Amino acid sequence: MIPQIQCPMTPATVAALAVLLCFPRPSSAQSLDQRFGVVMSTDIFKPATPRLLELGAGSVRGGCDWQEMEPSELDFEWGNCSDAWVSWAQSNGVRLLFNVGCTPGWANGNQGCNVMPSNWSDWDVFVQAFITHYSTGAYSSAPTTVVLGFWNEPNLNGISVDDYCNLFQTAAAARNDTDSGFVLGAPETSYHAVTDPNEHDYFASVMACIEMAPQDVVTVHYYTDTPIGVLSYIDAVDRSLADNYSGGRREIWLTEAGAGTQPGTDGYVDISTQAAADAGIVDAFLEGGRTEWTHVMIYRIWDNQPCCTNSLLNADLTRKPVFNVYHSRVLWSRGAGDYDTLAPGWVRRPGQAVHSADGRFQFTYQSDGNLVLSQQGTQLWASNTSGTSPGRTIMQTDGNLVIYDGSGTAVWSSGTGGNPTSYDTFLLVQDDGNVVIANISGQALWSTGTCCH
Repeated sequence: MIPQIQCPMTPATVAALAVLLCFPRPSSAQSLDQRFGVVMSTDIFKPATPRLLELGAGSVRGGCDWQEMEPSELDFEWGNCSDAWVSWAQSNGVRLLFNVGCTPGWANGNQGCNVMPSNWSDWDVFVQAFITHYSTGAYSSAPTTVVLGFWNEPNLNGISVDDYCNLFQTAAAARNDTDSGFVLGAPETSYHAVTDPNEHDYFASVMACIEMAPQDVVTVHYYTDTPIGVLSYIDAVDRSLADNYSGGRREIWLTEAGAGTQPGTDGYVDISTQAAADAGIVDAFLEGGRTEWTHVMIYRIWDNQPCCTNSLLNADLTRKPVFNVYHSRVLWSRGAGDYDTLAPGWVRRPGQAVHSADGRFQFTYQSDGNLVLSQQGTQLWASNTSGTSPGRTIMQTDGNLVIYDGSGTAVWSSGTGGNPTSYDTFLLVQDDGNVVIANISGQALWSTGTCCH
């Protein structure tokens, strides 16, 4: 069982345990970056929304089953699932990869979810109805919000290359007849379809037989137990496109990515290796120079499970270390240092602050040279450097938080130097009123000792 930080707690406890928030609270507004995303499921996307907005990731992979949206022939029921997803995405400024799966029994003689329809015209009619619904009326802006994909990891679910080609080509023709600008994503394959010697021709064969519109995107999955590194994997996908797809290179979206499970376990994911694995994937995305790789979605934000899964959040919606690590990279990549995180290299000038996600706490470098944590005007902690000439406060790349006066002399530090990490050590203003400097595994190296408010 992963230890949970509960309020109240002492500064010593803070220094020994993972950095987690004491209570989930609504996030303050920040812009979302659609290059980054998470996987979410229908039963949990609403409870997890505040945390998604805190994370700053602006893309989500979700969706509904075809059998749920058309339970009987020509009986379209959008409201129970797909309307909820699309309305939610539009209202929160999220780009939604909406993945459809599971053939309804009426369309394939009750042969199971992964058996294709007996008559491809049934799939054509469904796709036309879907795109019509989500490009008119209240959903007229949905084509800029929704990317339509189909089936999850078809190569692992018994769907032949021929069937997947028919699935995509039928959907593409239906799209072209309805709204030619609607975006499709495919083929949602696991790494085996590219790198496994027994299956490596699956991805190549699919791409050789489908015809994508210019706006369509290639969607693939990756976990760190894949035999090759993520950049090598992206290169292999790109080479396969160049060799097999008539349209050449295309945008590649990594729509499911995360830490591999521990060998010899039933899906166990270690909390520390999870943070390092997900960080490695996102670092490669940011620094690898693969311009064709434009989106990454981490699996997944929340699953309501108590322990040891790929979720970024604990069952009670508190943050795991991996959430903070991913969050710091999303912010770092766009220089958004005025939110709840101060990543290495970021500076606060006099009068500038970092605030908690819920907006209740401010960590401010004041014009009198003092660094102060406050709640609605009440001081909770201070560096006691008032009266020094104002200069800057910096979260250094060695893991040390330092205040330099106007002459460049260090007048205070957190004493956490010696942790050279690029951006693996960062400062976080928590919703519980505590400010911590945390490393990649979630251990707090320093704190103000001001939990819990």
